[in-house]
Amino acid sequence: MTESCLPSRNLESEAPGLYASLQRIAPQSMAAFTTAFEISSLNGGLIEGTSRRSPGTSFNPQPARICHILLKECDERRTEVLVAALLVPSNASLPLPISLAAASEILGAARAFLRKHEPSSAEGERVALAHHLDILRHLHLTESSREESSALFNGSQNLLAACTHRAENERLVVLIQTWLERAVARGLVA
Repeated sequence: MTESCLPSRNLESEAPGLYASLQRIAPQSMAAFTTAFEISSLNGGLIEGTSRRSPGTSFNPQPARICHILLKECDERRTEVLVAALLVPSNASLPLPISLAAASEILGAARAFLRKHEPSSAEGERVALAHHLDILRHLHLTESSREESSALFNGSQNLLAACTHRAENERLVVLIQTWLERAVARGLVA
């Protein structure tokens, strides 16, 4: 990939709709959001694995989509939760820079919940569920085998079973359950 084909690390240019939404709801937190997006970008957050898109296709990068899910589906407005959402798909190490310290605990909890289904805070589960929902919503753009799709389906069921904050995250739980039901109905999983 040539340098000109690489996405920038700039939230405003890579996800202008999200940038405008964040500016509207939390103008005082824009430095935290742009820093989190840049850290995510520098640590693999924009790499979407086996995703296939036509060259030149415009799309929001995964960190922005996860943050948008929390804004739209959960009406989430807390800076630390939205910052954790921007960072969760990356390999950024903890602790975060001091300017993002409030998001460190949520990010760590979200990652532990995604990887090991460990009990988490409501915010950690919310970020993890939004990340997982984004993966499910974009599964059709990947080169996944039927076995990989089935493993993701089983992992989704395990993730939902591990939720300890279902009431606080009900909207995301319902969206994931609905996706799973549709996948079965369409024969997308074994």
